[in-house]
Amino acid sequence: MNAILSRSFFIRAILLFWAHLKQAYLESGFHQGFCRLCDAISKSASESSIFAFLKKDGTLTLAFPKSRLYRGAEAVFNIPRLLAGRLWKNKTVRQSKFIRLCRILGRRTWAMVAILFALMLVVPHAKWNNLYGFLGIFLITILFFLAAVGKKAQVRRLETERFSVYFVFYAVILTLGLIFSVYFGLSLRFFLFHFTGLIAVLLLVNAITTKRQLKALLVVLLIGLTVCSLYGCYQRITGVEVVASQVDYSLSLNQGIPGRVYSFFDNPNNFAEILVMLVPFYLAFIALAKGWKKKCLVLICMLPALWAILQTYSRSGWIGLCLAVLIFLAFQNWRLVPLCIVILLIAIPLLPKTMINRMMSIGNSEDSSTMYRFQIYDTLWPMFRDFWFSGVGLGSDAVKKVIMTYPTRLLNGAYPIHSHNTYLQLWLEAGIFAPICYLGGTFYQIKQGVRSMKNCSSDLKYILSASIGGLIGIMVIALAEYTWFYPRVMFLFWLLLGVLMAAAKLAEQESKDKMTEEDTKTFPIVGANAWNPAWNPALAHVQKGEMPHPAKRMEDAPVFETAQREDTRSQMPKEEDPAAEGNQILDQLTLEEKQQMVRQFYDLSEPDEQETETPLWELEWELGLLDDDSPVDDSPDTRS
Repeated sequence: MNAILSRSFFIRAILLFWAHLKQAYLESGFHQGFCRLCDAISKSASESSIFAFLKKDGTLTLAFPKSRLYRGAEAVFNIPRLLAGRLWKNKTVRQSKFIRLCRILGRRTWAMVAILFALMLVVPHAKWNNLYGFLGIFLITILFFLAAVGKKAQVRRLETERFSVYFVFYAVILTLGLIFSVYFGLSLRFFLFHFTGLIAVLLLVNAITTKRQLKALLVVLLIGLTVCSLYGCYQRITGVEVVASQVDYSLSLNQGIPGRVYSFFDNPNNFAEILVMLVPFYLAFIALAKGWKKKCLVLICMLPALWAILQTYSRSGWIGLCLAVLIFLAFQNWRLVPLCIVILLIAIPLLPKTMINRMMSIGNSEDSSTMYRFQIYDTLWPMFRDFWFSGVGLGSDAVKKVIMTYPTRLLNGAYPIHSHNTYLQLWLEAGIFAPICYLGGTFYQIKQGVRSMKNCSSDLKYILSASIGGLIGIMVIALAEYTWFYPRVMFLFWLLLGVLMAAAKLAEQESKDKMTEEDTKTFPIVGANAWNPAWNPALAHVQKGEMPHPAKRMEDAPVFETAQREDTRSQMPKEEDPAAEGNQILDQLTLEEKQQMVRQFYDLSEPDEQETETPLWELEWELGLLDDDSPVDDSPDTRS
């Protein structure tokens, strides 16, 4: 395959064309004017009060980790932990080979989750049951806790702090929506689906501890996405039955549109929604791949997905994917966004006429789908007026039951199955606070992902950009579609959110590790206790996660208690030589300050360390208190 790619004239021509096009764009006056305009907008936005409000964390977010709500949520989500702990106390269970196998699988929770969601992408609709997702996540959760059992039956907890207060409130609202549902039995099934998604997020955030695990999970998902995309292309080749309810053929623009492909799913819109969420990760792996041969291989895997989403004829899917791709590119190099928009506009005339006509029907008031949505809103308005605060109960089944008690405004006399809008549907099901908490939690996680990009490695930045692009793309589609009507789409949405949160966690940990290394280079302490937090308060600050200004850290260090000075970071040599930095700091101290530092060292050290690690005369010699030719007696009397 690599030999074929390396000799391909077509691929070489594409790469050469892109290189010349990119260089010409970067040197153009349009690019320079666009950069100046964006810089001016960015500067004014960064200085605005709205930006400052969005940037900072709210009072609820800061108080959540110390609140009773946090402890209560952690207790609820850790109920399986109690079961695992009790099972492990049983001697028979501990010696069971089956339990040992479960513990081995539980140590690879991320792999189990990846396989489960890959199966969601490739199992045909006729053979799929949505309860499989709930049962799969429940069993993986038990395996996770069994693998986390340690000595004395102590089990590692699921940490819910990163889950944010908004999603905890959202979970509480969903529970109340089930309890006070007008049709409890109909709502119970949908509550299990919501609960499955929330648990999947927690599993991913707690189970993924390395970048390698995160990448492997995404590779498995993309393999499944490639398989279902290839099947979608196969459907186009063999032909798909035309469904009149999916396209308004009475409109002249829609004449000649073939049957819309749906792959292994029930509806072409559902297929398009899944593609919008996951296709940006192809771009991330193209950027991550080492060498153009591997990049071309990932590109070849992405082409069936791009062709498949075109064949779905999903207008909202096309808009969502374009937006997701542009967001991904903007995080990498926002200056290339206008070039990509121009390329997209140039590529439109190259599409088949049926696709161009389908795009032109977007927003057409004569299209039946557009008219149908406004008729649905008119029908649902009396329900909003009566149940705006509490909702009628979880699930589209309960909503449809209640809708049928009101007069319909649909011209055909039927009743709508759902509201064709995810946010309105949440409002109808669980009340006004459900969409508020859902949007608040999602935007909070997106904000955390953007924050963590600043100091993370490039591979995590690519994954974070793809996650944010996919989330925003599906949230835009949710304005025109009820994306969670098909539970597999709901499960994959929460998986995408879990990937974003896991990547943000790894990025923050990576940033802390880098700052720790920089801090130890900034404060080279001479002596045996350079790594002792009691002797080096700067290191103690780093270990606690506190990162004050370098000048403030230097003022807090014992060496600088008597000599207040400006930040010495700018005074240090450019070479990262700890010895040179330490000597420069010591040269600025007086003899009294050096002697005081030696006395403080012995006050902070352990008694045993005084005799075994660093003798007083040796430390004084290192600080320059003794001459090189001074006679030194290493006897106990001299050292005392």
